[in-house]
Amino acid sequence: PPVRRNISRGYRELRVVSLSCDEVLAHGFQAFRDTRIRVGLTDGTEAIFKARFRNRMSCPGHTCLGAWNGDKLAGFLSITEVDDWAVIEGCFSANVSLQLRPNDTLIFHALSQYLNEKGCRIVSYGTSSIQSHSNRDSLHRFKTKIGFQAVPVHRAFLFHPLVRPFVNRITSWGINTLLRLNPGQR
Repeated sequence: PPVRRNISRGYRELRVVSLSCDEVLAHGFQAFRDTRIRVGLTDGTEAIFKARFRNRMSCPGHTCLGAWNGDKLAGFLSITEVDDWAVIEGCFSANVSLQLRPNDTLIFHALSQYLNEKGCRIVSYGTSSIQSHSNRDSLHRFKTKIGFQAVPVHRAFLFHPLVRPFVNRITSWGINTLLRLNPGQR
């Protein structure tokens, strides 16, 4: 019931539409920055935002859905669609619009569009974070609240042969020490 209430409110107060590359670049930075800060990352800069979305939006199969509150972009989804599956790569929302529940509304809209209208076999919201200190628990709760199932996967990290000599306990200790000094740095 709370999710249905959030989605109903979102549809009453937000207008969900597809976004062009120009619209994302012109209106999406605030949502991107606010989201990156909320999850404890320091990469919410305008340069990273522009590079990320200028590159992605030029690829076929990549699209964005946006939730507008008047002339302000409350939030947007970054989606890649290939054949009969879609991956939601990112959900970004502005702090000032969180009470309108743009994330719930956008995810529901994307699921309806890709599963019902386009007949996709799978819609994924990606894998959990590998960061040891992240908001993974709140992201997991959000994903299961909206209807996604957590499916365990086996992850293996394979290193390029030229890098393997540097992968050892001393290097690991050094990297972990640097991350403790600046935990938001990816």
